[in-house]
Amino acid sequence: MEDNCLNTPDTEYTTTWLETPPTSQVNPPVETKEQILPFGELKWENFERLCYRLARLEAEVEHCQLYGIPGQRQEGIDIYAKLKMNSNYIVYQCKREDSFGPSKIKSAVSKFLEGKWVDKTKAFVLCTKESLESTDRADEIETQRSILRDKGIAFVIWDCVQLSTKLKGHHNIVDDFFGRSWVEAFLGKDEADKLGNRLDIQKVVEFRKLCIRFYRHVFNSHDPGLPIAIPGETNSLPLEDRYVIPDITEWRNINILHSSGIDQAKPIFDDRIKENVDDSAVKDSKQLTTSKIHQKQSIEV
Repeated sequence: MEDNCLNTPDTEYTTTWLETPPTSQVNPPVETKEQILPFGELKWENFERLCYRLARLEAEVEHCQLYGIPGQRQEGIDIYAKLKMNSNYIVYQCKREDSFGPSKIKSAVSKFLEGKWVDKTKAFVLCTKESLESTDRADEIETQRSILRDKGIAFVIWDCVQLSTKLKGHHNIVDDFFGRSWVEAFLGKDEADKLGNRLDIQKVVEFRKLCIRFYRHVFNSHDPGLPIAIPGETNSLPLEDRYVIPDITEWRNINILHSSGIDQAKPIFDDRIKENVDDSAVKDSKQLTTSKIHQKQSIEV
């Protein structure tokens, strides 16, 4: 009796309906792209270079460069950009620091205001690896914005959120500083594929290591040097261990003698007065000024 029921028309219709594909669809899983890049993993000099690359791309910028070298007073800025339409500048201060709270925001602005770029600056840009969206930081930003506005200077924030937004349109810069995997995670596979065989940061690092190994082998093969005079040692000393790279900074005083009625000034180094300089002019403090400079010294070993 039961076997006969399985062969009824109604049962055949039910079996067919069960095997029919569903009439509704299920939404696929959402794979959201990364929205914030890991700026904190960059070295401070690379973070500064990244900000420089972005500053160069600003539409109104005519010329852009880093300001100063390590050891020099930088007037509270790291980068400056000359504007095309006038003689003003946009200046940038790069802060790859942890816990960049209100006190550090205030200090960054104060240090800039103590420098010599205030009178020729149109906008002061503060670049940070952290987000400045928390209420205490945002309140301090508005306080400092009011102070700078009174001096005719705009206060612009490039925190990790703003920097990431700017980099959305620059897959090559993301590739240079973060690598191909971050291009794909941040911008998508299509943008990563556009880069083709271009070397990303990981491949550049690997290439440099291979170059070091290659040149070390070549130099040591052609110039093995004298054997090491140590009992039990048979190998020669590697080329890179035979020399000490000099890193010496020399500070020098320059006396500048201003001749009356002449626009040009004559520098006199190391406080030594040349024979053709009038002693009476040298003794006149109004005609003689002193400036202190420092420079790297190249020493042959």
